[in-house]
Amino acid sequence: MQDFERSRLFNPEMVHENRLPARATVIPAHHSKVYYKNKDESELILNLNGDYKFNYSESDTIPSFYEKDFDDTSWDTLQVPSMWQYHGYSAPLYPNVEYPIPFIPPYVGNKNPVGYYRKRFNATTSGKKILYFGGVDSAFFVYLNGEYVGFSKGSRMPAEFDVTPFLVDGENILAVKVFTYCDGTYLENQDMLLASGIFRDVFLYNLDHIYVWDYCIRTERNKVFADITVFGDDLSNIQLKVSLDGQLQTIDASNNNSFVFELDNPTLWNAENPFTYEITIELLRNNTLLEMHTKKFGFAEYIVEGNKLMLNSRQITIKGINRHEHDPKNGRAITVDLIEKELKIIKQHNMNAIRCAHYPNNPAFYEIATELGLYVMNEADIESHGSYVCGDMGYFAKQPNWYGAFHDRVERMYERDKNETCIAIWTIGNENGEGENIDKCVNYLRTRSVKKPIMHTGEDYQNPVMGDFRSEGYFDMEALESHPEEGKPVMLLEYGHAMGNSPGLMEDTWDYVYKNRQICGGFVWEFKNHGFYCEDENGTPFYKYGGDFGDINHWSNFSLDGYCLSDGTIKPSLRDCKNVLAPTYITYDGEKITLMNTNDFKALDYITLKWELSEDYHVLKTGEFTLPSVKPYESTVLDITAEPDKLVAGAKYFINMRFYNEENEEIAFKQVLLSSSKAKEPFEKKVFDATVAEKNQEIWITFNGKKIGFKNGLLFHYEKDDKILLDKPMNFTIYRAPIDNDGVVGWNERWITKWHHSFLRYFEFITLKTQAEKQKDCVIVKTFGKWTPISKFTGFDIELTYTVTMDGSIITDIHAVPYGGFYDALPRIGVFFTMSKEFDDVMWYGRGEEENYSDRKAHCNFGLYQKNIGNMNFIYDVPQECGTRIDNSFVSVKNATGSFSVIGSDSFTFSYHDFSLEDLIRARHRNELIKSKENYLYIDYVMRGLGSHSCGPNPEDCYELHPHEFQFAFVISSETKEEKLLELSRKNFGVKTKKLSSTYVYEEKEQRKNRIECNINNY
Repeated sequence: MQDFERSRLFNPEMVHENRLPARATVIPAHHSKVYYKNKDESELILNLNGDYKFNYSESDTIPSFYEKDFDDTSWDTLQVPSMWQYHGYSAPLYPNVEYPIPFIPPYVGNKNPVGYYRKRFNATTSGKKILYFGGVDSAFFVYLNGEYVGFSKGSRMPAEFDVTPFLVDGENILAVKVFTYCDGTYLENQDMLLASGIFRDVFLYNLDHIYVWDYCIRTERNKVFADITVFGDDLSNIQLKVSLDGQLQTIDASNNNSFVFELDNPTLWNAENPFTYEITIELLRNNTLLEMHTKKFGFAEYIVEGNKLMLNSRQITIKGINRHEHDPKNGRAITVDLIEKELKIIKQHNMNAIRCAHYPNNPAFYEIATELGLYVMNEADIESHGSYVCGDMGYFAKQPNWYGAFHDRVERMYERDKNETCIAIWTIGNENGEGENIDKCVNYLRTRSVKKPIMHTGEDYQNPVMGDFRSEGYFDMEALESHPEEGKPVMLLEYGHAMGNSPGLMEDTWDYVYKNRQICGGFVWEFKNHGFYCEDENGTPFYKYGGDFGDINHWSNFSLDGYCLSDGTIKPSLRDCKNVLAPTYITYDGEKITLMNTNDFKALDYITLKWELSEDYHVLKTGEFTLPSVKPYESTVLDITAEPDKLVAGAKYFINMRFYNEENEEIAFKQVLLSSSKAKEPFEKKVFDATVAEKNQEIWITFNGKKIGFKNGLLFHYEKDDKILLDKPMNFTIYRAPIDNDGVVGWNERWITKWHHSFLRYFEFITLKTQAEKQKDCVIVKTFGKWTPISKFTGFDIELTYTVTMDGSIITDIHAVPYGGFYDALPRIGVFFTMSKEFDDVMWYGRGEEENYSDRKAHCNFGLYQKNIGNMNFIYDVPQECGTRIDNSFVSVKNATGSFSVIGSDSFTFSYHDFSLEDLIRARHRNELIKSKENYLYIDYVMRGLGSHSCGPNPEDCYELHPHEFQFAFVISSETKEEKLLELSRKNFGVKTKKLSSTYVYEEKEQRKNRIECNINNY
């Protein structure tokens, strides 16, 4: 590294050299309707993206690379925009909150790899030439035709250079030297895969010597102000023509020009009606067009007033999501098409806001957000989380010589994005602590002409001084409810952490937010996993994460925390959000169904409701109507007067509601379980004659073409009409393949470690006593035993009773009492059956059709569902517990000739897998999950809730699974017919699933001794 470069790379007071002043995103053309997103249509822009000659070096080894006659024929070719780690040059890193370099600011240590870029292009020397770099990570030096142009830091903002003196007619050579690290790295420590290169657009403005340098469009009530800066030595005979909404104003141009337009009753912009106007700026010389600029904007004035966030004098609620820019094959080098696709997905899932986590985004993002109707929290490219690890997150915010670096990043954000209507809030970066440098930046934004509320993420979250919001993140309900009504609005800056199979609590959270409007909403974390695309030797895709790159200080798969997988596949959690965040908020008090409008601007008369009354899953009545004109945050009782003509014993009655917008797109659904009910009728046991044989710990019951076997107290054989339905023993299960909220393997294993210490994974049922009793209308098999691991004094005393009836039903009743040294939470409690691979069809009556859990079920109604086993399990980028469905009345797994069915005495939880639990636990990437030779049917008494403990709370106590005494009852049947299974589910089998105690106390040594003696006496 040359001294010339060192003096610039490691000097926080030198943020650039020869870089032009910050300005708005300005796209000149010779015709209208050219914006950043379609800038290639401009006649005045030369696109310099595409193939570059590229050389990667672990150190600075090519000092003459920029010379015009340098021989680069042996170099590789690399596309721009891109990030070189995604194309085989070294690997990304994932230190998350830690720095990837030694903490010796402003220096970065001995390792600082360099990427050298060279591109040949043709140009002319006429007019003004400005070279634009949209984003380069990290610091870079620019050369043109062998001459030094300048350098810049601040990776996620544009850098522009006047290259007029350096261009030649014909072929030109652009050379760029990109360093992986500089002092700016200390301010760019965001939670993402760290990668390097020219990752946004490169292009050349081909302008006249007179040109529009900048403009600012702002609104105030019904007025539009347009301030336009024109550069050039001789402005004589230069005119500016500005048109807006049929109005046209023309003036002789000066350096600074101001226009004011007044509109009669303008249509105001908001996320629900993103109406935009279009302003056109023409620069002319003697009425000959030099350039034209087109900008869409809306009338949008954001302020904080008391405890409310306001837009155009109306309170708004943020239903938002944090979003990184990420392509698993190209890092932060994302296309306009991908941006538009992702923003449409967000909008379609009833979200109205995006937080730019944690840096300004591609300029096209803001144009699309404005058009679609999305509020944006725009964030400066400042995060110093690593200094927290080293002692003080606000270390750099307190250093006076770093103020220029802070200000540079905030100023460039403001200037570039001042015209973007979608931006509702500015922030001074994320996780950068407190200090005077940040305070000065807040004050700077307060003085700008385009004013927005400001979020200061490092302040006291309950009593902020500089910023406009209180804040909360990764909370439990107690923390959420702790914010009083008085004070600034509360922003849920990050919550609902979606790592792996997560989160829970969305519905509970918004039940509170909708009724406590000092909470102005917030942003779930986050839109998409940041996986690194790879293929194995078979060509099967999978995604790498921290630790897969040889990185030392990594956070394992903590970057896989999105509501979409790395490839963009939508996870069940995003569909849960869609229902929770819908404008149609439904409550039921046992008598009436009430609808509240959670829009901020639109009444609900644009929505069509289609409803049906169902008896279990059979539709009895239907209806359809347009919703009344319910205003925002007002309520109405829905005119659904559907009552069943008669009640069937044991049946459930539902009102199923589906809501559609003007385009007939479903925006939400809701199901209400009516209070109508009639007690279940007793299951009638009929007299029959069965043969009962006992030998060698086996009990065999034979009757009516059925053969049922028990071994060591466990059901292990079920045969009907010579067709074997079950030939492996039923087993108890207490473990699940840990979700990331249980613990992150390779980083912080939390509950996994505790459960391992208890040997939960190795629990087995030990039979102590089994007996069979033949009665006139049933055969009862009763087993006593211990469910416990080796070595530990921990487990359950089990009393297991099977009642076999004439129709082949096996009424199974498990009574379990915990003992010993359990930890406070368990993963699951239930049983599982090993099924033949032929049983590949699944039918169930319960919640569906997707997986659902006790604290994430708003997207899953009760109904009858049927799937192939291959479609039963959502496989996450890091495989983990999946496919569970709660609140079921029956499930039946079938092959071509028969079925094995389970009916709940009340309800139960189930999952069905074509892989084993052990294989699911072992797999750390999607391609590593092995399909098994058998299938596995899990019937759970209860599954622990999801929570969001990988970055947030454990499940709320009502969704937690504490050790306790319980009774779990269900019925095993060979019945194949759906209606017969429904009939059985409506019967009272004389046993109930119920919680028999609410707490469990760890037993001390003396208590254990007494229990052991008692057990010996009993058995």
